[in-house]
Amino acid sequence: MTQKPELQQSAAQTGFTNAVVLGLAAYVVFPVLALITAVMGLVLILNDRLVPGMIFLIVILQAWVIAGVWTHLRRRKILERAARVVERQTREERES
Repeated sequence: MTQKPELQQSAAQTGFTNAVVLGLAAYVVFPVLALITAVMGLVLILNDRLVPGMIFLIVILQAWVIAGVWTHLRRRKILERAARVVERQTREERES
């Protein structure tokens, strides 16, 4: 590869990049999908389509909420792991 350190991608940088993508999904994509699903469920219920509306509200909405919470927890785990890698690298650089 190259000898330029700024062009080399470390494990910590990969973790932070993955955390950004997961953060976008957890804090933007899944909440927007949940909001759209909730509105659609309420519209269906108000139009006397009770069963499809309840399916939207109970099943699909909960799937988006669970996916958002799982993504948030996964992002937090990746960030903690990346922070430990950076901390270890800086400690090793100080010792040498």
